[in-house]
Amino acid sequence: MAKIQGNTRIKNLEGFLRMNRQTLSMWAEKAKCSVEDLTVKVTIEPPFRPRTTGYKSQNHCFNGILQIICQETGQDFQTTKEYVKSRAVEMGYPMLTKRKVGAGGVTEEVVTDWYGNPRGISEADSSVSECAILIECAMMLASELGITVPME
Repeated sequence: MAKIQGNTRIKNLEGFLRMNRQTLSMWAEKAKCSVEDLTVKVTIEPPFRPRTTGYKSQNHCFNGILQIICQETGQDFQTTKEYVKSRAVEMGYPMLTKRKVGAGGVTEEVVTDWYGNPRGISEADSSVSECAILIECAMMLASELGITVPME
């Protein structure tokens, strides 16, 4: 399923609806039903501030902490990042979900790792406050492992 995520400004509402009508037609064709039988969920929320990137940013800080943990423990970077994200879900970090189309309609289910732990969303899709949760969780992990992370 296609999903429009992030801050979307719609200047030409009629063109936007026409474009999404084509997408809905493709979904209906796959589901072997008519467009009128589809249920569309629209959520209107205030825009969020995406996480910061670049030198001395949240993204730089988070990945820097992970690098230090990996150097000290010998663990793989991507594995460590996924582990921190799954722990951050318990602290309020958004869970990764996927949509399934079935006989009962469209449902959303949580994406889990091999051990059944919920996975967190990509940090590219996270807001400033959500990225702060990741940084806090990475610092907690470093502290639990006895690793000192220099902060500027």
